[in-house]
Amino acid sequence: MPSQEMSTADKDSKEQKECKDLVDGKDILIYPNPVSSEFTIVIPNLDVDEFASLMLYDQSGRLIYQIEKATMSNIINLADQSPGVYFLNIHIGDINVQWKIIKE
Repeated sequence: MPSQEMSTADKDSKEQKECKDLVDGKDILIYPNPVSSEFTIVIPNLDVDEFASLMLYDQSGRLIYQIEKATMSNIINLADQSPGVYFLNIHIGDINVQWKIIKE
């Protein structure tokens, strides 16, 4: 699992946490985490002809969401999912990293 820098941001009058990391030379920002309904994955310096793939798994390993060609900004809605821990895999080039996403 990549090292994650945690910071706080004020959004909609609630304290939100965001995860930042650098993967294969690409900045990645995931917020908010924990999430109540939806969260955003931003890869701002993804080249125009380059794509990332995003896969979200529940605790049992079941794939619940997938984006084959993610772009610079992607939103995943977890409103219909149960509270718990989910695992977000991001694949860029030959690099595959995983984050824990907490659904409240």
